[in-house]
Amino acid sequence: MYPLPMPGGAPSDPLPLGPAACCRTVHVVTDLEGRRDAIDDLVDAGRMRLVDGALDFVDPYDGLYFAGDVTDRGPYTIRLVDMLLALRRRHPGRVAWAHGNLDLKNLVLLRDLPLLERGTPDYEAWLCGQPDSGVAGAVPVVEGSGGPARGGGCNTLDRRIDYWLTRQGAARAFEFHWQELGEIHGRPVTRGEAAEDYVARLQPGGSMFEFLRLGQVAILHGNVLIDHGGVSQSNIGFVPGATSRIAHARQWITALNAYGREQMGLIERAIRSPGGDGSFPDAFIRYADAIWDANAREGSGALFMNDVSLIYPFRQRERGNFRVPDEAAIAYLRDAGIDTEIVGHSPFGDLPGPLKADGFLRLMADTSHRRAGARSTISIDVRGGIRVRGMTSRGISIAYRVAANSPPPIGMVTRVERYTVVGRTRVDGGTRFLVSKYFDGHNIRDQLVDRATLASMQPEAAVARSELEDPRRHFDLLVTELQRRGKRVLTLGAVEALIGDRRPVVVSGFSKFGHSPFAEGRVEDEALALVAQLASPLRDILITGGTDLGFERAVHRLARASGYEIIGFIQQGAIAGEIDLVDTVAFAGAHQDWSAPLLAALTLAEEHGGYAVFVGGGSIVSEGIAHAAQIGLPHFLVRRSADAVGDGGASAHAASMLPAAERRWRVLDTLHDLAAARRHPAVSVAAGGTEAIPAAGPQRVGVFAGSFDPPHAGHRDLVRRMREQFALDLVYVVPDIVPSYKRMLPLAHRMAMTRLLFDGEACVQVLQADADDRFGGGELSELLAGVRQRHPRAKVFALLGSDALRWYAGLPPEQRLPGVQILANDRHDGASLPSLVDGQPVHTIDDLDRGLSSTAIRQALQANRPVVGLPPGLVDYIRMHGLYPAGTCTQVDPS
Repeated sequence: MYPLPMPGGAPSDPLPLGPAACCRTVHVVTDLEGRRDAIDDLVDAGRMRLVDGALDFVDPYDGLYFAGDVTDRGPYTIRLVDMLLALRRRHPGRVAWAHGNLDLKNLVLLRDLPLLERGTPDYEAWLCGQPDSGVAGAVPVVEGSGGPARGGGCNTLDRRIDYWLTRQGAARAFEFHWQELGEIHGRPVTRGEAAEDYVARLQPGGSMFEFLRLGQVAILHGNVLIDHGGVSQSNIGFVPGATSRIAHARQWITALNAYGREQMGLIERAIRSPGGDGSFPDAFIRYADAIWDANAREGSGALFMNDVSLIYPFRQRERGNFRVPDEAAIAYLRDAGIDTEIVGHSPFGDLPGPLKADGFLRLMADTSHRRAGARSTISIDVRGGIRVRGMTSRGISIAYRVAANSPPPIGMVTRVERYTVVGRTRVDGGTRFLVSKYFDGHNIRDQLVDRATLASMQPEAAVARSELEDPRRHFDLLVTELQRRGKRVLTLGAVEALIGDRRPVVVSGFSKFGHSPFAEGRVEDEALALVAQLASPLRDILITGGTDLGFERAVHRLARASGYEIIGFIQQGAIAGEIDLVDTVAFAGAHQDWSAPLLAALTLAEEHGGYAVFVGGGSIVSEGIAHAAQIGLPHFLVRRSADAVGDGGASAHAASMLPAAERRWRVLDTLHDLAAARRHPAVSVAAGGTEAIPAAGPQRVGVFAGSFDPPHAGHRDLVRRMREQFALDLVYVVPDIVPSYKRMLPLAHRMAMTRLLFDGEACVQVLQADADDRFGGGELSELLAGVRQRHPRAKVFALLGSDALRWYAGLPPEQRLPGVQILANDRHDGASLPSLVDGQPVHTIDDLDRGLSSTAIRQALQANRPVVGLPPGLVDYIRMHGLYPAGTCTQVDPS
């Protein structure tokens, strides 16, 4: 569905815009929000001109990018949209804009208006507080349109729009539109005229719809990425509905923009089709906007971010000030030649704020809450650097150029008081630095300091050194809101007790973004078929993703009606407003770990003799299918039917990859066939043989923990040999979480490489310890205790090297787990190994890592020497992400 990588290298940029094309300088504005201040700044600076309301360039080699949010907080939205559309028509190769959440969310009004016309309890309650229906300019009530509400308010189109915008956090937006329309016409207009005009502009052919149709999710300009919300580890590579994340950043942007164009086409067709309001395609709007939950916090409304969105993600703040993306996101962009990002969405202060770290620059370009008198302009020059000119509200003039590799201190953040070094100026012949911070709502503080004072404030790279605030705040609010709604929030250990003797059935299907394997009209029937083929509420318990979206919503409703208990596995970035039909939830995974809840649910199902059913879905479901296969969990896949829209999603894709013999029983055309598939001889009794008792699960389980920085063939050979020689049913391979004694790559990279190394290895599972609260802080004894909790009837073995065994045996007894047997790889590299630890025997094999060591491999990579012991896939991953560059040698470790 989306463009594939170009042969031989990176794909081209999505627009023919770039420093070598037609633009020597490109100006950037963002977050106009119904006001023309930023446009006026460009005009006042002599870079653009505005004549009779028409905006144009002064220099024929200049361009203009807009980074989103043209609507809401001022009386100039209509004219700004018309102005940008006219400028693009005159200069189609020099003007582009990215989508903002405030703009795209307006399309949902078209979906909601018919419901409001009929009336809802919340809307009618709101109407009761409005002036009576005789207010000047109100449109008379028509027969059958809902009539007068209970009270003085009148259910007219203008009231419906006003109510809807108020609930979306834009309380004055309709008033501004009404005012502006009168100014454009040069005469008073009624509220009814303003309402009709508002809707007409959102319809296909209207100016706002055309503006959105021509927008992009993000803009690439050489080394610079322009987007609204900001790149993060959570959203890199993610395209709604795709079955895997995209490995190359430029290809990702191309695919996101293709997705946006496709979705706008679907929305247009739905609006134009008769009666199309009943099936409005709103997946793109859900991707682009935060979630307003009107019922949260007792009706005051709560805003929840969207982890995977590039338009409205979590803001990355620490101690009140903004930070650059995390290391994984920076590496992802830099691997594609993108070292600079300009973002809107997050107001920074009087002037744009540069943030720099690790050869990467993020410019916080949103000055929509600047104080009176402040002004600024942003330009991208022909070399891909950023030029900022402006003045603070206190009259401090700033002009500087900054780039990803420009020298400090511009873009640094002070360790003392956490100010951002925004720019420099000259005062009385000396250099002064403007430092600024933005926090506590829209509170801006700044000051001018000299070099000595700045040095005493200890400027450093803008990398967060503690937990970021917005995700933490979101999680706290989420737990509070779930508990307020009467939900049980359980630990994974408590979930095990709740399951008891029942068989877990994991249902994972298309929800917010993923594709369905069958037509929309069949969702209810397929969900009913699935629930009807469960054993009984006393014998089966359902585990789902927890949110009431897509296929899982139908399953939740029907299963509850049939008396089944449902456990929703969610991660810390979930949204309370999407969790209604599930009464019990369990957390697995932090904000960026979107697949962690499904992987935890599948592991739990395997331990308790359950099975899984996969229905369509996107990249998370793809990960789940691979995980189920890896741990040996019986699972079934629904293939794409002829009436499906799209490619059928993750289950259909995985089904097409199976061998023919397995496909015959594992793949379903309809969930009506599930019971027959479960009776197939190839399915273990744990998958649902009617007279069987649940399987006992693995009896001998090994734990192999280490830094894996990087993992290598010696690690894989060791696990294979240990499995064979000591008859292990399952081996958990666990990269260390946070090392306290040495530097190493971030866990995300080491997890990814370890999964690559063990991909396809039978009965081996790569485990992320911080995704399961049973593993505590990830120390070896905690890992062993957690595995024993997972497999209470199994013998647990620790797989250790010589040095690791000596270290473990030397720990105080209370820091070791009793009853664990040791399987050691004896390298014969020092004192003899103990034969007993805590009364348990130590079993050894001769050195089997072929002399390989992670330290030697790192040193070879850093010296650009040939490397022995790394499979080609790992070499490709390391090169793609620029890992182990020269000058970054880490300390020696025993792995």
